[in-house]
Amino acid sequence: MGWESIQDAIGEKVGLYNIVGVVEDFHIKPLHKEVQPVIMSQNQWGRAFTLLIKIEGGNITNTLDALQEAWKGIGTNGPLEITFLDDQINSLYEKEQKTAKIIGFFAFMSIFVGCLGLFGLATFMTERRIKEIGIRKVLGASVGNILLLLSKDFGKLVMAAFVVAVPIAYIISNKWLEHFTYRIEVGPMIFIGAGLTVLIIALFSTGIRSLQAAMTNPADTIQG
Repeated sequence: MGWESIQDAIGEKVGLYNIVGVVEDFHIKPLHKEVQPVIMSQNQWGRAFTLLIKIEGGNITNTLDALQEAWKGIGTNGPLEITFLDDQINSLYEKEQKTAKIIGFFAFMSIFVGCLGLFGLATFMTERRIKEIGIRKVLGASVGNILLLLSKDFGKLVMAAFVVAVPIAYIISNKWLEHFTYRIEVGPMIFIGAGLTVLIIALFSTGIRSLQAAMTNPADTIQG
């Protein structure tokens, strides 16, 4: 408005309104948009169209019933429409919430199918190397050495997939965040955490079968 300070604004006029106070910026619309100017004025007709009531969360049902009774006591024939502020805020991001649920579902399914594939691959590879594992155990290899030998190959596959997935995920997430004026930055720790999580899940999926192969009696595997 051209004033240098809040004190300069107090007492000035904006249209028909006298400025009696200035508050800090706050969001009146979703975070997709920047904070916009707002004028809060007293109703000229002395009527309230909307009441903002702060209530305790202990007994909401009785509180709402009391509000209904108070509304009837006023003598108005109009209905009392009650909405909650958190519901209104959630409705502003309904699209994002649905998107998050869909992404979460498909992420779970992809991890589940991936684990099944890794378990099948681990079974296939250990069966092919079962005699090698038996010979290594005869020569003194421990269970830990066998697990490390078998898990190393799967770890390489997971890391290769991670290298391919990170640039794609970074580009897609940044494109989506561009719809928000106020947003977080996609930092490296997010991808590092995701990579470690996937690696742990993959090693756990393959480790069960690898452990079975590593603990097999070498006499049975070599003879077979």
